[in-house]
Amino acid sequence: MSVKTQPFLNWNQQVTVLREQYNIEVESPKSAIYTLKKYSYETLVDGYKQAFKKDQHSEKFIPGITVETLGVLQMLENRLSSELLQALLSIEKNIKSLFQYELAKKFGVQQNNYLRIDHYNANTCAQKRHLARLFHITQQKKHISQTLEDFQQQGNIPPWVLVNEMTFGQFQHWYAASPDSIREAVANGFCNDSNQKITLPFFEQALRFFLDFRNALAHGELIGQLCAKETITQSQLQAFYPEKLLPSCKQRQTKHTESDFYILFLLFGLFLKQSEKQIFKDQVLNLLRIFDSLLPINEEPMRRLLGNIPENMIERVEQIL
Repeated sequence: MSVKTQPFLNWNQQVTVLREQYNIEVESPKSAIYTLKKYSYETLVDGYKQAFKKDQHSEKFIPGITVETLGVLQMLENRLSSELLQALLSIEKNIKSLFQYELAKKFGVQQNNYLRIDHYNANTCAQKRHLARLFHITQQKKHISQTLEDFQQQGNIPPWVLVNEMTFGQFQHWYAASPDSIREAVANGFCNDSNQKITLPFFEQALRFFLDFRNALAHGELIGQLCAKETITQSQLQAFYPEKLLPSCKQRQTKHTESDFYILFLLFGLFLKQSEKQIFKDQVLNLLRIFDSLLPINEEPMRRLLGNIPENMIERVEQIL
C-alpha cells in the first residue's frame, strides 16, 4: 500500500496554495511569509478551516480572510488559552488547599497515618494497588521538588507537601478514594454568591470537566477543538444561573461538546474566588473585544472558532463573572 505524502513547499509556494486552494487572501507576500514562519501553515489552515470554510463540502475559506488575520487570531487564542489555564490552575490550588487541610484535620500530619490504605474507599485489590502507586511518590528520588526531597530526608512528608507534588489527575484519584466527610467538606468550600450549595456529585463532575480542559490547553489545542468527556447537564446549571445565561434551546439539542467552552465559563463563575474572578473577567473581556474588532463574534464563523459559543458572549461573560 502506498503512503500518501505531502510535498515540500517553500514559503512562496505555501502562499500560492493559500490563495489558490483555500481562497485565503494575502495583505503582502512579506507579511504573509512572516505569519507562516511564526505559526505554521498547518496550524493556520487545518486549525481554522472548520470555522471559516465557505460551505460544508468546500476547502475554500469565506471571502475576506487573510493569512495575516489568521495569525492575529492565533496570537489572541494563545493569550485566551493562557488566561483559561491560569484560571484552572487557581481552582486546582484552591481545591488542593482545602483537601490537605481536611486530610490533616482528620488523620494528622504523619505520613504513616494519613497514607494508610484502610482510611480510604479502596474495596478491591485494583483500587488498593492504584492508591499504593499514588502514595509511592513519597519514596521517589527522581523528578521531585527540592521541598519533597528535604522532607524525605527529615523522615516525614506532611499532606500539604505531598498534595502539591501530585498532578491534578493524580490528585483526583486520591480525592475520589477519600472518605465522604473529606470530599463533602472540600465541595462545601465552594459556594456562589447566592449561597446555593454545590452538591458532591456536581462538584466531582466539575473536577473531571476541569481536568479535561486543563490537559487540552496544556497540550496547545485550539479553542474551537476543546471539549470535555465529562457532561455537565442543563439541570445542574439551572440551579445557579437564570435561563437567559444557559445555552439556547437549539444548542441543547446538539451534543454537549458543542457548548463545552461556554460551560467552562459558567463553571468559572461558580468556582473562581471573587478577586481572581475580577482579574480573569477583565482580561477575557478585553480579548473578546479584540476578537470582535477583527470579525464579529456574534456571527457564525467566529462563534465556531470560539467553541460554538452562544450569541452575545461578551454580555454573558459580564453577567457570569
